[in-house]
Amino acid sequence: MSSAIVKLRTLAAANATLQAFLGTPPAVFRWWDTQHNQGSALPGVTVRIVSKAIDYRMTPPGNNINGVRLQIDVRDTDPEHARSIAASIVAFLNTLNLAVSGGTVTGKQAPTFLLNQRDGLDYNLTPPVPTQSLDVRLYNLEE
Repeated sequence: MSSAIVKLRTLAAANATLQAFLGTPPAVFRWWDTQHNQGSALPGVTVRIVSKAIDYRMTPPGNNINGVRLQIDVRDTDPEHARSIAASIVAFLNTLNLAVSGGTVTGKQAPTFLLNQRDGLDYNLTPPVPTQSLDVRLYNLEE
């Protein structure tokens, strides 16, 4: 089964703009599931599922499109740089469609919504690091 987080990271890792900010995969791409790896270089991105609900049951049977709400946190020691990375992620999300097998960035059919964006500090890192948090709702075909 390919989760929304796995598909999102795979497609983001292929994005040239995000590679310029976060490093080139497979050796380096600072985009993690759930939490920032302590001691890893900045900038970095973490993604976690806030909630998930089955919104549609599509035919043929077994094709489930789930509404997934994610929190995407962008951390960098420079708050303006974190905002630039967040803006690039929003631009990337505007091309995203995870409601098809494997996901695609060729254009949206199932919309991705930026619900909220906020500034903050991540006190789990030492010293505390400026963070941009994106609250995102997208639709994902559970495969």
